[in-house]
Amino acid sequence: MDETPTSSGRSEATSCEPSWWPPDFLEKIESVALAREQEVLAEKESRSSLSNSRSSSWKASQLLWSTGTYSGFIPNGFYSIIPDKKLKESFPTIPSLTDLQSLEADGLKPEIIVVDAEKDKKIFMLKQLSGALVKGLNNPALVIKKIAGLVFDCFKGQSSDASPGRASTEDTHFFGNRGPQLLGQIRHGSCRPRAILFKVLADAVGLESKLVVGLPDDGAVGFVDSYKHMSVVVPLNSMELLVDLMRFPGQLIPFSAKAIFISHISAAGESDSAENDSCDSPLEPNSPLYGLSDKVEAEGYAYALNISSYAIQAFIFFQYHYEYNDRELIVHSLDKMFVGILSGSHPFMDELIP
Repeated sequence: MDETPTSSGRSEATSCEPSWWPPDFLEKIESVALAREQEVLAEKESRSSLSNSRSSSWKASQLLWSTGTYSGFIPNGFYSIIPDKKLKESFPTIPSLTDLQSLEADGLKPEIIVVDAEKDKKIFMLKQLSGALVKGLNNPALVIKKIAGLVFDCFKGQSSDASPGRASTEDTHFFGNRGPQLLGQIRHGSCRPRAILFKVLADAVGLESKLVVGLPDDGAVGFVDSYKHMSVVVPLNSMELLVDLMRFPGQLIPFSAKAIFISHISAAGESDSAENDSCDSPLEPNSPLYGLSDKVEAEGYAYALNISSYAIQAFIFFQYHYEYNDRELIVHSLDKMFVGILSGSHPFMDELIP
């Protein structure tokens, strides 16, 4: 009687042993289950990565919006909005791009600059070029000058026959009609896109820098459009230095309220009207700065512009071939360009650019 349950138990156990199934059936079941588990984990990691990416870009954008400064790395998805009074009153935190689009019905069309090297081919190529230009350089000041020269040349092509006030109006019109703009699509080089582009390229080559929004307010003079201005500051030799991106690209000035003011206003003591706003372009014929660049730092400045000019020409070539996925040709050409720059000659440019 005591053996009956044991026999029955053995019989049931025997009936459930793997020998009743095909030899590899359980292995296949385990393999499928493991594969599915890996897919679920990969999907979770992908969602987490995307969420973190969006979170980091929003946090970076929010930090610049709320504090007026940003020194961290600019991630893809970062966007900058001119923080005018109406927006600040309506949004305690930086509005999303969706929120901004909904504001168009109310007649508000803020200027929005979006940084995304994955979608913006021009920015992708400029990051590659900046890396080639500063490759092997150990002098931070020279690195700054090379990047500043590249930024300066990127916005050199805006119309020289338009007045500064008109350029500012066209810039606003361009933004207003197109909505959020990728950094590489912006045509008119006011101080804001220049500062952001410098920061993006500086990040790409490992150069520390900081964005600063606005003009100083000493109480005596008020600027209604102060929030439209943006500057770049770099640390060098235990000092903070302002990088000139408008007049003499790469010139470094000890950081101060006065330095910011002078770098954005045509001449000290002049009116703060749009007609005297040097941030529209230092190349305007009616600008008091027109022609002065030839008299300042003649040799070093000309050399820097010469180098960046070749870089821009090369960029046109690279951009064309990038569209056809000629990646190997691009990398090879970058190496040749760097060797040519170091040797002081640019023979391969004649081959690339007619």
